Amino acid sequence: MFKKLNARKAGYVSMVIVIAVVMLGAPGGYGVASWGRGTFEIHVFNVGQADSQFIVSPEGKTLLIDLGETMWNSRSNCDYVAGKIRQIMGPTFNRIDYILTTHAHTDHIGMAGIGGIWALIETHKFTVGKLIERDSGVWKDANGNGACEWNEEIEWHNAGTTSGTAKKWICYATDPGNASRLNREIARPGSTNQVDLGGGVAVKIVMSDAKGVKMKDAVTPVSGDHTDDVKPPSENDYSITLKITYRDFSYVTGGDTDGEYATSSHWPQYLYNDVESVIAADIGKVDVMRVNHHGSSHSTNAAYFGACNPMVSIISCGRNNYGHPSQAVLNRVLTGGKVYITGMCDECRDYGGSVIVRGDIVISTIDGITYTVNGDRYTAGQAVPADNAAKPRITKFTVLVNKESLNRKEIIVKSFNVDDSSRVVTGYLITGSSARPSPNARGWSSLKPINYLLRSSTMKVIYGWVKDARGNVSEGKMADVWIQP
Repeated sequence: MFKKLNARKAGYVSMVIVIAVVMLGAPGGYGVASWGRGTFEIHVFNVGQADSQFIVSPEGKTLLIDLGETMWNSRSNCDYVAGKIRQIMGPTFNRIDYILTTHAHTDHIGMAGIGGIWALIETHKFTVGKLIERDSGVWKDANGNGACEWNEEIEWHNAGTTSGTAKKWICYATDPGNASRLNREIARPGSTNQVDLGGGVAVKIVMSDAKGVKMKDAVTPVSGDHTDDVKPPSENDYSITLKITYRDFSYVTGGDTDGEYATSSHWPQYLYNDVESVIAADIGKVDVMRVNHHGSSHSTNAAYFGACNPMVSIISCGRNNYGHPSQAVLNRVLTGGKVYITGMCDECRDYGGSVIVRGDIVISTIDGITYTVNGDRYTAGQAVPADNAAKPRITKFTVLVNKESLNRKEIIVKSFNVDDSSRVVTGYLITGSSARPSPNARGWSSLKPINYLLRSSTMKVIYGWVKDARGNVSEGKMADVWIQP
């Protein structure tokens, strides 16, 4: 049964409903842009086990990096990102200055003809000023029928593993009939002007197509056509890496770039190659790092993370069966100041102090000095406080003593194992005290010790310590003593 309202109350309710419709009816809630001129923003969209980033310069120039789908036959992430871009830039916004594809996997570009970047352009009718890509290959119309036979007519330039996603995308992106609409260019490693966002923002293309990277034999280039190799390189090895700076602020993002030499565990086998170590020094310290390959164990190695030394690390991932992010990578990035993750990923992980956002991650700065990550304030160039970082951990510390060694007041170190898969260990120390030493105390050695001289033959308790590159000192590990007759 409905209760009758008087005229005045009815008018009030109608006004409230009208205002609510106006505020909520347009994309983005209020029907106006959330971005304001003079602000530099990076949006890492919550697209599940996929990737998409949108960057806006203070002048309003825009760069979309990837727009992947979680399934080949899906368009849902494209629909989400299209709505978010118009929420950021305004409901009538439809031109993106630059679209950059890091590499040709479904979770980064979607399937041409269905979703991802193709659907953003063809379904949602966004136009693009320039499409920047790696040089994977081109469509060659071998039979002259004007239709791309995607499984037969691709000429590969820099590629290892291939897929239907990559082939169909090349058919679309290199179709001469699309040239004037896509304005496609091949990424030029080392370039600082191919992407020009203006407003004091600099975009450097650090790497593309694994240029200059050698395979494990230190001879064979990863670049080039390896599609017929028995064990070809992973498509991830060819990812584009960008370093983006705005005044004092810096950000690095590198698709699914690999950071180790390894062979895949499943058939058909392919190779992972260590691209990260090659580019680490060129990147140098950054304030914010988007963790490569959703936190995969094959990426974000210790040398790369140590060189970038970020105050903030961001992981884009969702529920998955790949083990993303790996525990070793989580441990590593947790030595930084803060870790933000778009959603809950592998539920078997110990996420420690990570912030599980369950939404988009937005980095914003006006002056390029002070910046925020989802509202948390940071200062560009800020060092990671040792007290706020995860400490390294000793997993096993055993020593051996016998009559002869005791006569020399010496113990022999049998094992001094450290969980250094997550960090670069820079110091080892053995003491007879349980009091945590200063990272600057005397006695630290950069080499793992093989023996230790006792202060007295009656010394009964021995502790081991380690420290990492940021000066974080582990908890003391009491030695397990083996007594040899």
